Amino acid sequence: MLALSVKQPWAELIASGRKTLEIRCWPTQHRGPLLIVASSQPNALQLAHFRMRDLPCGVAICTVNLVACTVVRDLRAREGRTWLYNRAYWSPPDDEYAWELADVRRVAPSPIKGRLRLYNVADHLVQLVAA
Repeated sequence: MLALSVKQPWAELIASGRKTLEIRCWPTQHRGPLLIVASSQPNALQLAHFRMRDLPCGVAICTVNLVACTVVRDLRAREGRTWLYNRAYWSPPDDEYAWELADVRRVAPSPIKGRLRLYNVADHLVQLVAA
């Protein structure tokens, strides 16, 4: 399965369904299942901002369905969207990419070593949690 490493608390916000866009500076042609892995190093400032702590790091968190990858300027034009970030409304740069995520499913938190970009994780390491 293809995987993407995301720092906490962003990985948890994706897993809870509260974050449905992942902004990246690079596009992807991939559509379909994607494993979200919590990076080994969290973003301490954002953990404090969201009042989250003791979130797992260095483990698989959930699977999502990557349904689209849209240039931010096009998404903004289509939806007039802004993003809440660090106590202020924030708009990412027009030339970055919004990865649209849907169909979140939790997985058992198995240890996974994170990497840059998309990478493969053996399917047997991914175990869905019963709903």
